[in-house]
Amino acid sequence: MQLSLKSRCYAGWQSISSYLKAVIRLPACVRVQILTFLGLALLASAPLWASNAGYYQVEMLIFTQPQSLNPSAEGTRDVITWSLPSERAYQVDTVSFWQQQIDSQQISPLTQVTRHLTGISQKLQERSGTRILWHQAWGMHIGSRTQARPILIEGGRALQNVAELQGYVNLSVGRYLHVHTNLGLHQFEQRGLVPYSAAYMQQKRRMRSNEIHYLDNPYFGVLIQIRR
Repeated sequence: MQLSLKSRCYAGWQSISSYLKAVIRLPACVRVQILTFLGLALLASAPLWASNAGYYQVEMLIFTQPQSLNPSAEGTRDVITWSLPSERAYQVDTVSFWQQQIDSQQISPLTQVTRHLTGISQKLQERSGTRILWHQAWGMHIGSRTQARPILIEGGRALQNVAELQGYVNLSVGRYLHVHTNLGLHQFEQRGLVPYSAAYMQQKRRMRSNEIHYLDNPYFGVLIQIRR
């Protein structure tokens, strides 16, 4: 017969109480050694607990919308020159354009098995006019807004060192998780190597862990999930 929660808690407390009574009856020198050992064990485990306190798994899927870029349409404008808010940044995969401008620290991507948005990605690719521009999953520690580093993104097609999708996202946590996107989808001239128009997504979103959030504009969309 299974014990109730109250009974299990009482039994656990009885075991701890018996252990403490046994320690008290030991000679003083032995008690000091035991307490010292327990203290060191707690100190050794504290960094491990602290290192995992702000650790999250992040997955992001960026894809084109069926609507093509139109240089004269609302939501598009001339190509801008990217500038980063910090000299430190993260990268999940190769970012040849960004590496020319800034030093970045590699984040280890997660395996394909740990990705949760693969099924959605496959469904999107079946939709006419939709292409997957970027799909990555990685683990990282997320801190406060003042500690946030930009995560550099490049994806889609590329001409020379210019990627179709460029930009970065910032992730931070307070009472809620927060994502700030600064992404641009470029359109190239048919015979040129320089993009002549772009659609930009500069959005902020408050999030809850484990939920899938969707951000979009008429030309491309972002799905993001942050998991504990």
